[in-house]
Amino acid sequence: MLGRIAVLEDNEDCRQILGILFASEYLVDGFDQAEKLKSALIDTRYDLLIVDLIIEGRFAGVDVLRHVRSIPKLKNLPVILLTGDIMRFDREKALQTGFDGFVVKPFEFEELKDTVSRLLRTGGSFPLRATA
Repeated sequence: MLGRIAVLEDNEDCRQILGILFASEYLVDGFDQAEKLKSALIDTRYDLLIVDLIIEGRFAGVDVLRHVRSIPKLKNLPVILLTGDIMRFDREKALQTGFDGFVVKPFEFEELKDTVSRLLRTGGSFPLRATA
């Protein structure tokens, strides 16, 4: 049985690439707006979320993280921040904010795949400082 990942990313090409790269192991649902993802979380069980930091000029990734952590049945759902904006958000700030993983765009697929595998293997947490 395949796992299920939700991707919040405003770049359609990136959403499609992630869907293709993870297709052999996961069903991947792509979203271009935080509100659409939040609605999907009501009825769909995800194993992990990958969220972009900024969508439409807002910190959408942080918004989704706070939403997830506020719902008891979702509070342990692993959330990876995928961002190209390391000037506003770095690994340390991601950890302090509550993200479980941090990957910088452009990313190497193996790095992202390893982060996903580690999070799912450990139940949603691993020390960000230990990952390069």
